[in-house]
Amino acid sequence: MRIANAVITVSDFTKSELSNELKGIKEKTHTIPLQSFISTKDMKAEYPRYIDGQYILFVGTLEPRKNLDNLLKAFQRISLTHQGLKLITVGKDGWGNVKISSQAKELNIEDKVIVTGFVSDEELLSLYQHCDILAMPSIYEGFGLPALEALSLKKKVVVSKFNAIAEITGDNVFICELHHEAIARSIEEALNASPHQLANVGNDWSNIAARTFTILDSEDSRVSLK
Repeated sequence: MRIANAVITVSDFTKSELSNELKGIKEKTHTIPLQSFISTKDMKAEYPRYIDGQYILFVGTLEPRKNLDNLLKAFQRISLTHQGLKLITVGKDGWGNVKISSQAKELNIEDKVIVTGFVSDEELLSLYQHCDILAMPSIYEGFGLPALEALSLKKKVVVSKFNAIAEITGDNVFICELHHEAIARSIEEALNASPHQLANVGNDWSNIAARTFTILDSEDSRVSLK
């Protein structure tokens, strides 16, 4: 990175992390946020329900940094006042031996927690479209594509302040601390909210390519002048 003409990051959060670790690269580090991978066609399509009723959705690899233990504790608290609400977790097992089903049983919410594992693209789109909230209260998240995809479908998302999605403005983005009480408060706020000024999330990757080449051209010129 020190010898590179330019460094491209996907979030200001990542840029800050890099700048703290490697002195002298801040000026040539540029943030270009990612776009949703969901196509315009899929954004407009209506998918049949995969899960009936109200539910909170989590999408991602099941590993400790996703803070799933605190999400489950938060959901336990929320479920006391929101009868019928479910928590759906989608994703493959990662490192750390995270056992959602076992913890859900310990919290006496096993009948309200559904662990799907891997799902097809069509099933995932259905889960995004019909969820009440996508929750991603990660301990650390360089970006958070599932939250971005949910926002592109105009859904409400709850993310921790250590998630790059927290940089996106919109009244359907709810930011929380990491402990379960804070997550529960943000979920409760999101459930009761009726957002009107939604986050503006697109899927135009050609715009990202154009911005990247503009930055590279600019940095090349600056190097040549030196």
